[in-house]
Amino acid sequence: MDPSHSTDGDWVAHQWQSGGASVAGQWPGGGAVASQKKGSGSRSGGGQGGRRRLSSELGPQAGGGAGSSGGRGGSAIGKRRPEKPAAKRGGEQRGSREAAAARRSRRGPGAGRRPRRTCCGGRKGQPVAVGGAAGGGRRGRTDRSDRLVSSCLQLYELWIEESFAVKTIFNSQPNPNKIKETTTLWKNITKAKETIDCYCKAPQEPSLSPQSTHPSYHHLLINASEICPVYFNFIHQDLKPWEKLGITLKMVEKAQKKASFRVIVVNGGLFVESYHHCHETRDLFTVWGIAQLLRMYPGMVPDLDLMFNCQDKTVVHKSLYKNTEPPPLFHYCGSEDTFDIVFPDWSFWGWAEIQIPPWNRSIQDIQKGNQLVKWLVRDPTAYWKGNPLVSPKRRDLMKCSRTADWNGRLYTQNWGKESKRGFKYSKLSSQCAHRYKIYIEGKAWSVSLKYILACNSPTLLVRPEFYDFFLRGLVSRHHYWPIRPDKKCKDIEFAVEWGNNHTEEAMAIGEAGSYFILNELTMKYVYDYMFHALREYAKLLKYKPTVTKKVLKYCSESILYFANDAEKVYMEESMVTSSSPLPPCKLRKVK
Repeated sequence: MDPSHSTDGDWVAHQWQSGGASVAGQWPGGGAVASQKKGSGSRSGGGQGGRRRLSSELGPQAGGGAGSSGGRGGSAIGKRRPEKPAAKRGGEQRGSREAAAARRSRRGPGAGRRPRRTCCGGRKGQPVAVGGAAGGGRRGRTDRSDRLVSSCLQLYELWIEESFAVKTIFNSQPNPNKIKETTTLWKNITKAKETIDCYCKAPQEPSLSPQSTHPSYHHLLINASEICPVYFNFIHQDLKPWEKLGITLKMVEKAQKKASFRVIVVNGGLFVESYHHCHETRDLFTVWGIAQLLRMYPGMVPDLDLMFNCQDKTVVHKSLYKNTEPPPLFHYCGSEDTFDIVFPDWSFWGWAEIQIPPWNRSIQDIQKGNQLVKWLVRDPTAYWKGNPLVSPKRRDLMKCSRTADWNGRLYTQNWGKESKRGFKYSKLSSQCAHRYKIYIEGKAWSVSLKYILACNSPTLLVRPEFYDFFLRGLVSRHHYWPIRPDKKCKDIEFAVEWGNNHTEEAMAIGEAGSYFILNELTMKYVYDYMFHALREYAKLLKYKPTVTKKVLKYCSESILYFANDAEKVYMEESMVTSSSPLPPCKLRKVK
């Protein structure tokens, strides 16, 4: 499988449940949703592929309904009940908060209704385990924890009584300003924040709460002996546009027009404000990755305030900012014509939609596949599989196969069929059976590069327009074989013929690329890159970051609670359960 399809937004055949609508319903503005039964508190959900999201925008349903949970074990949704005329009962109004409390008191706790799931992950009257489901084999909470759960439950029930709806995670309405004027969203956001925050503040189990074994981290960082890989040097290059004048709050807010969400870190706490929906789970797993970074190096990530774009192409074009400072914007890729700040993509923590596990397991699976077929007995051709419909570059590549006896094997990935078959025939570990593998980007960069390089086969890399955070550390004819974009067919044919006639040299290129992936792209280095990119960025801020009114606080446990079953599997697998025994690698000084 070539995972590059979705980095280009090219999941052609694999649309969730007919036309992009989830089984439970459509996303905001798209129609009805599956809602929670009155008083049940159970999570609604559709197919496993659907996704639930938290959001910095929580409010009444509008435009046909609030966001659906869309997956097994979906997040709780408070359905807005239709307005009814006020009626007197014992001197009280039915619609008032006091009346609701009195009714609950008269009928006793939980009488005549199913137990309600609390925002902290359990059900009323049952032991609660961190991470979501009650009765999951984890130890019960202490008395202090029970009091927090009780308080959390009260907030949650108030939330339901007030008819709030949990919107999709990091997914806002098209026109937030209009919503602010026409609803009570911002009046009630504080209560919603408390509901989510109570989960982050609840006592955590030792296995889920990393404890720093090195209180002198900052001292160790200064004296770190391990030098970061070469590609870390490009952090300085990405931040160079703001090196002299620094980054002001006005610059950051200017970047909001092109941002998908905002990330604020204050005193080690993670806060997120959403602006618009990202494709699949890009935003969810990106924020999850940042949450793990805070666990990896507790107390070391400085206060910061940044904007993040999760789309395919770069957006901060240099031609538009010749006489003014560009807005600082983080992104998964960069290019020579833009100022986008490069940051690791979400796939390192797993890609639930197409069943690509987190990076640590993926690399282990690929290495097992490498051992099944030795390089000299592999198919002596070049292999590529993916979606050619997303870009002219790929469609042009497919034309190469029209030439008779051309020594490449090109396959179109049908994601609709693969999803029905459970992606059995798209396992990355089974795609190391050819001597050469082709990398070609789609709309922008492709996450497939790291999987291709790991195969011990020389990578025939079609010269890209976009780069991710580690590609700039690769050396031509050492880690890969370069292919000219305008002469793809001829160059690929020559590379295959040359490699088959110079097997030792070709094997050396494949082994160098694989060695780079195994030794210089470990998860430790991924976190180190994130740490240094954020740290160097924070040094440029000319203001003290503060928590804004529209953000919500997130932690690993709260994100886990709102994840569906498939997402939760990868999150639990990629969760940092203890702080790093070593400090981050040492960033080379800029000369």
